[in-house]
Amino acid sequence: MKTFMEVVRQGGFTQASKVLQLTQSAVSKQVSQLEKDLGYALLERTVGRVLLTPAGQVAYRRGEQMLMIRAGLQSDLDELEGQCKGELHLGLPQAGCDALFGKLLAEYRLRYPRVAVRLLEGTSRGLSDVLQAGQIEIGVGSSSAKASFDSQPFCDEPVEVLLCDSDSLASATTLSLTQLSDHPFLLHQPGLCLNDRILQACVQEGFAPHVGCSSAQLDFLISLAASGQGVLFLPRIVAHAVHRLGTVRVALLSSPELRWQLSFMWRKSAFLTTPARAWLALASEFSSALR
Repeated sequence: MKTFMEVVRQGGFTQASKVLQLTQSAVSKQVSQLEKDLGYALLERTVGRVLLTPAGQVAYRRGEQMLMIRAGLQSDLDELEGQCKGELHLGLPQAGCDALFGKLLAEYRLRYPRVAVRLLEGTSRGLSDVLQAGQIEIGVGSSSAKASFDSQPFCDEPVEVLLCDSDSLASATTLSLTQLSDHPFLLHQPGLCLNDRILQACVQEGFAPHVGCSSAQLDFLISLAASGQGVLFLPRIVAHAVHRLGTVRVALLSSPELRWQLSFMWRKSAFLTTPARAWLALASEFSSALR
């Protein structure tokens, strides 16, 4: 059942075999065996993709319930023995991941060495999609989470601006978006909620910023800001870590409505395993320290 569901999630046998670390032949045989056991064809195999049959739609829906029950059973048995073991499928944002979650993840591994953390990095939108699809158990997203998710707030950070040392505004401690309107904006990859909020705020201020560069590589964007190629917006905790390197100047963005608010999210219908509940409890400890 897990193999069948992974084929559906990945859109085909080839990609599913990579995720499951099985040969494509083994994946195909397992799905064929499931179809034989149930007595129904579950997939329409077409060139380049697979489609669910009506029976496959029922099997996929019931399969999610079966796997949640199985995870709950294993979790309850582990708790009975006072153990926290198994796997935690976790989604974290690429931007600021080390500054925000490095110590949290290290402490989690220290406390729960028998839990294997399967980490997926992505944008808020991307993580929301894979969380909805059941590929991860907990994901990080903006605090304006979808109604289909439960959430636990983690951080609420002001946004700061990184500028080159030689910039005419480098001595300022606070800057507005309007003051930065003549500067190229260095933005993170599309899909990051902070990007959207900054661009919307610029429109409200009456200008459309010139985007100098957009990249998923934070180090690259920082190097561009340090060399005077534009201004970069980061949450305070990430900006301060960069500032300690001494390559850029940091100023607070004077837009109180622009804050970096992140929460841990999980599907409302999902059973949270013991490793997931342990993660949320530890995250709550760290969140209190951030305030």
